[in-house]
Amino acid sequence: MYDYAGGKVDWMGWGLPTEGEDGPFVGERVTEVLTLGPDATVAEGEARLADADADVAVVVSGGLAVGAVERQGLAQAGDDERLLDVMDLVPPTVRPSETVPELAASGADRVLVTDPDGRLLGEARIQTGEGGEPEGERFGEELDDLLEAARQRFGDREPDGDEFRAFLRERLVSEGRAPDEADRFLAEMDSGSED
Repeated sequence: MYDYAGGKVDWMGWGLPTEGEDGPFVGERVTEVLTLGPDATVAEGEARLADADADVAVVVSGGLAVGAVERQGLAQAGDDERLLDVMDLVPPTVRPSETVPELAASGADRVLVTDPDGRLLGEARIQTGEGGEPEGERFGEELDDLLEAARQRFGDREPDGDEFRAFLRERLVSEGRAPDEADRFLAEMDSGSED
């Protein structure tokens, strides 16, 4: 008899919260994605995509991502055709335990995230710079944006270091970064200012 005790990757695979230095993890960025059933018609799919102002929907059967459809592709199919007959089969998926830097290095900008049983949790957007700009350039641009926001927030008054860091951290989190990712960004900012 074998008594399985899931480890950290299994825990993360179910989309449960994690902490640590290895991230940020894709599971921290999962958001809802438009889903459609395989028996929906092309006309129904186009209407749902238009209502959601989305270009892509995931076709789901029994909670599993079995395909994907794009608005542009549906426009070329007959209104009464089923999505099952026109969808792109089995889109690539990742588990929540994948790290964002690994996926960014592979060139991914959007991934579907599934639990260990293959059930769709949602999608995650991987932040990459426009035109594939290097991480250092993106960091510099983001830092410039943050500093401008701080100038607007504090005006002529110079905040103390803790107040300034708290403002920057709050701003990063409000813009969608995970709290530990915001902390790493600030640490990188600190190490850059020491050079």
